[in-house]
Amino acid sequence: MIKLQKDNWIGFSKVESIGILSVPFICTLILWFIPKSFLQSDAIPEFMWLFLVVFVDVGHVYSTIYRTYVDKPLINKHQNLFFGLPILLLIISILIHSISSVWFWRCLAYFAVYHFIRQQYGFLKIYSRKNIYSKLKNQIDAITIYAVTILPVVYWHFSPDRNFNWFLKGDFIIMSNLAFFPTLVIGTFFAILGIYVSSEIYVSLKEKHVNLQKNCIVIGTALSWYLGIIYFNSDFVFTFLNVVCHGVPYMALVWIHGKKTYSTSAPTSFLKLIYGKFSLLIF
Repeated sequence: MIKLQKDNWIGFSKVESIGILSVPFICTLILWFIPKSFLQSDAIPEFMWLFLVVFVDVGHVYSTIYRTYVDKPLINKHQNLFFGLPILLLIISILIHSISSVWFWRCLAYFAVYHFIRQQYGFLKIYSRKNIYSKLKNQIDAITIYAVTILPVVYWHFSPDRNFNWFLKGDFIIMSNLAFFPTLVIGTFFAILGIYVSSEIYVSLKEKHVNLQKNCIVIGTALSWYLGIIYFNSDFVFTFLNVVCHGVPYMALVWIHGKKTYSTSAPTSFLKLIYGKFSLLIF
């Protein structure tokens, strides 16, 4: 009998289930009930933009301070990194923007894509850290998480009809001279996903347990990136899936780390507020 693997939670199963693992599935369910006319709209209502971009996307960026500047032992250990690197990046950004504003946003867009993709790989490794896989299985898992994120972006680069942009129009280099390529990308996407599912079935039957958390990460990532970039051609759908499925799990992960650290240290009054009673809501 195959059982669910229960020993690979980070430490807060309820928070992880709602705030990390189920997010892309909840978002997909929400899309099911939104009128098609709204999904096909080229413009995002201002109140939705405020919620998605400022509250979630910018919010998840600022949540990084809890893993950096609020963590005194860490900031003391890596002062050059946390104080020197932002200054260096600011100088580089100003230089690039002075040469070309288009290339400034283009560099920013591609670094953002890299950041989004690597986060999903990180979640994959977190939830498979308790498993001892063969070299082949580790490679299949890594290739799959990269494929279900990179291939939709490749599809986007060869589809000039997309009604959305990462930051602004022209930030991606769009190529339209290979009409067959998007179809090839979709076929490769599902072929790799099929290999992953087959490998999971084999490992689960052999080990007598299934890693539900890791599979939720892989399938949820594939679902949100495929729907957001390939299936729907909607600025709202792309922004909704892209921002929520990335920002909310990141904030949840930051809170989980802080909560675990708080429980084993002498917290300041600020940390008591953030990680004490009703802490998740306040955070």
